[in-house]
Amino acid sequence: MRPSSTLKRLALALVLLLAAFGSAQAQTEIRIAIPGEGDTLDPAYMSFVNSFAVATNVYSGLVRYAPGTIDLMPDLATEWAVSDDGLTWTFAIRDDVVWQKGYGKLVAQDIVDSFERVRDPATGSRWQGELAIIESITAPDDTTVVFQLKQPSAAFLHNVAAFRQGLITNARAVAEHGDDYGRNPVGTGAFELVEWVPGVQITLQANPDYYLGKPPIDRATFVVIADESVRMLALQRGEVDIAMNLQNPEVYKTLQAHPNIRTGEIATSSSHGINVNTRMAPFDDVRVRRALMHALDRELIAEVIWGGLAAPAYSDLAPAYLGHTQDVPRYEYDPAKARELLAEAGYPNGFKTTLYWLSTHSTELLGAIRAMWRDVGVDAEPRLVDAGTWVASIGSGEAPLILSLATRVDPHVWYSSFFHSDAFPPGMNGMFYDAVDDLIDAGGVESDPEKRAAIYTQIQQQVMSDLPYLPLYWPKHAHPYWDHVVGWDGRQQYDAWLFPVSLAR
Repeated sequence: MRPSSTLKRLALALVLLLAAFGSAQAQTEIRIAIPGEGDTLDPAYMSFVNSFAVATNVYSGLVRYAPGTIDLMPDLATEWAVSDDGLTWTFAIRDDVVWQKGYGKLVAQDIVDSFERVRDPATGSRWQGELAIIESITAPDDTTVVFQLKQPSAAFLHNVAAFRQGLITNARAVAEHGDDYGRNPVGTGAFELVEWVPGVQITLQANPDYYLGKPPIDRATFVVIADESVRMLALQRGEVDIAMNLQNPEVYKTLQAHPNIRTGEIATSSSHGINVNTRMAPFDDVRVRRALMHALDRELIAEVIWGGLAAPAYSDLAPAYLGHTQDVPRYEYDPAKARELLAEAGYPNGFKTTLYWLSTHSTELLGAIRAMWRDVGVDAEPRLVDAGTWVASIGSGEAPLILSLATRVDPHVWYSSFFHSDAFPPGMNGMFYDAVDDLIDAGGVESDPEKRAAIYTQIQQQVMSDLPYLPLYWPKHAHPYWDHVVGWDGRQQYDAWLFPVSLAR
């Protein structure tokens, strides 16, 4: 008896269903809990580190940081050379890279266009200042990019690495999507965006055309969980494989005791503190800034609030940097000295001010700072802001005092980003501090490591005397994960590159 057409259709449907089920079963997905999502994946405007955690997978750069380090390795560029005078950098570009979503083959001019967009004042990128040292960018052929600099720069590779302004965008996609490009990014990275549900999750899928080959993981979902305790509970329950940005010392201790969860903490080049607007009274008086510093018990902040996840900061420049020194004004915890300085400055009864604070950051820390300052007569009313407002406020100059959670990878990049007048608004120097411009410029062109270190030591001493920035602590970064996640251990705050990661389960 011949089977009926209905049975044939049912049999075919069953075969297709089983095939689909088998294919779905073969898919590997990693789920990563992040504390926030930012509001854009456009590198020209992207500031929030959690946005970068996603974007580093979508985009490539000329060079990128090796996972867990601040060491640079090739990415779109296979090699590079510097002229004897240090002014010309020539990059050889891979010829086997294609854009995601059918945008064709990447050529050197695409890289030029991406950097020129950030450099163009009309773009309004907050990272324009990071590329101020560039005189011109050209593509003499499809596999060569040449940067001509205004002056030599020992840190230039960091300026063009795969981080923020160094992430390479597609000019045609930017033009087609306009203001919506940040939600429709097109890169050449290991993963491409397939879905963004605001406030819920961002989903990426593996790029089969990635120049290093298809990633071991097929799908990566970044789940937005703002509350740290909920984020870490999701990890413990196995609802996510990785939970980024562990800060709570009690949760840290709990996770350390878990037999199958790794905390993966490492010391970093980050410095957390408070930016002070030096053009705004009463903070235009250095005695007031020094009083605020003496009123802060940084030992207590590091040991009690952060537990094993931070060290007290006595300088703006973290120990990981070239030129870090302990030979700076220390401002030991001394409330009596703080009151004396305030009285000398004309504020014997203190004053009221506003402290801008990222709403997702530690409220316990906020409370401790307010209490310490209140003890010397300074009433700092908090203004809790979301990530986008917080980042915009850092560079706008509107905040008298604002929390700073900064990460850079080279001392020149650190100082030129935050302490140079070239970074005045719309850059990130909302402190309006310009007393070390010449030293920063000198450090940027000096190639001798010992001489560079001496320059950065001198800058630290000046910054810590002037105090446009009040250092609080140097954090460790911890992004705990299940032990079935291979290739994740010891990541920096901004580093969520998933290409080397696989799942052993």
